[in-house]
Formats: sequence, C-alpha cells, structure tokens
Amino acid sequence: METNITLNTTLLLLFLLANLVIGLWSSRGIKTFDDYIQRGKNLSGGVLMATMVATLFDGSIITLDIVYKRGFVHFVEIFALSISALFLGFFVFPRLINFQKEVTLADLFNTIYGPYARIFVVLASTVFSFFIIVTQLTALGELACLFNLSPNTMMVAIGLIVTFYTYMGGIRSVVTTDVFQFFIIFFGIFAFFILSTYPDTLPSIIKGVQNKKKFLTFF
Repeated sequence: METNITLNTTLLLLFLLANLVIGLWSSRGIKTFDDYIQRGKNLSGGVLMATMVATLFDGSIITLDIVYKRGFVHFVEIFALSISALFLGFFVFPRLINFQKEVTLADLFNTIYGPYARIFVVLASTVFSFFIIVTQLTALGELACLFNLSPNTMMVAIGLIVTFYTYMGGIRSVVTTDVFQFFIIFFGIFAFFILSTYPDTLPSIIKGVQNKKKFLTFF
C-alpha cells in the first residue's frame, strides 16, 4: 500500500511539474496586453474543444459525487446547465461575430448597454468565476486521499501552480496546459478501461519486461 501511495505521489508531482513547464514555455513571446489576453483567437476548434473538456472534467468529478450521494434530483440541475450551454452555442454565440473588437463579455455589454451594464457584468463574472474555481479545486481536493495528502495541501499547491503560469502566460498558457491535461485524461480513461476489462494485461506486461531484462542480462 505504501509503495502505491509513493508511486501515486511521484506521478502527481511529475504531472504538476509538467504543467508548470508547459505553461511557462507557452508564455514565450508575450510582450503586450493584447498578446496576454488574445493570443487564443487563432486557436483551432479541436484545441478549443480539448481545453473545454479538460476544464469541465475537474468539476464533473465532484458533480457526479453529489449526484451519487444526494440523489437523481441533482442530475436535473446538471442536465439544465447542459441544455443552456447548447442554447448559447446555437443561438447566442453565432450573433457575437458582429462584435469582433470586443475582447470580454463586459466589453460587449458596454458597447450595447453602456458602462453601468459593464460594471454589473464584471461583478457577476467575478462571482461566477470564483465559484467555478472553488468547485474545481474542491474536486481536486477530493483526490488527495490517493496521494496520502491533505485536501488543503493539494488545493493550495495546485492553485499556486495554476495561478503562476496563468500570470506569466495568460490565455495561451491556460489553453496549452488544458490540451496537455486533455490527453492525460483521454489516455488515462483508455488505460483504465483496458486494465478493467483485461485485468491480466498489466501483470503480463511487467512479466514480459522482467523476462526481457533477464534475456539482456544473459547476453
């Protein structure tokens, strides 16, 4: 058991270090404020899909846990959020193509409704973003037991790393690390499915590696 915890902790540290390095590497070439907040405009649809999946996956961990513990009624709330996202995607966002100069939602409301609307959107977006971040960090804290760490330690460590590379690289660093996390999630789920379906796969691989080592040692 202790060996598994040590291995899990090592993998976690490597994962966090990789995110930090990738985030800082992506910050190269950031010279102006426009670079900091708008370098993501040239990203492809696949990259944007990957970053959204990685972002939503963290929160979905704790959401599924709530549904499991408190009942099906909470699934209705999640389903409603999904429907609202589809509505925005099909009917609202296509109309924003006429507002290419606006960078944020607050800029958009300022253009259409004036400065007071902008202030309201800034406050509402700040509160919304705060609770999203809290949800994601809480979900990650739920995984602390796998690494023999306290939830607070894990949330603080991850929060500091994310804040640092986001501060250094802006939207580009966030998107690049999200793509990296997407591939980790995808291959992790794939590996879990294979090992769950064929439980003898991993022991066979380990045995094969050990036999290969013996074969190479013989020669």
